[in-house]
Amino acid sequence: MNATTSIDKAGRLVVPKAMRDALHLKSGELLDVEQHDDTIVLRPHRRGGLVKRDGMWVITGEAGGISASGLIDEHREERIQDLIRLGANPGDAE
Repeated sequence: MNATTSIDKAGRLVVPKAMRDALHLKSGELLDVEQHDDTIVLRPHRRGGLVKRDGMWVITGEAGGISASGLIDEHREERIQDLIRLGANPGDAE
């Protein structure tokens, strides 16, 4: 689904109703905003894969293809790379 919208003086934009309905977005919900080169990506912010719909908690998303230990290893590696970029010794972070 594609649409065109405009940004007002305060920097706000309107997500078209058909898109809000398709993604079950309600007023006040958070969106994650990413910028990649000349593109802006908006995604519903889903904490823990749970959202409340019509008064009921619903698990959203798909099962990931990674184990808990694999996820921990992945995040550990990301933190180490962040420390290296900042010039810190990864061994000092523990």
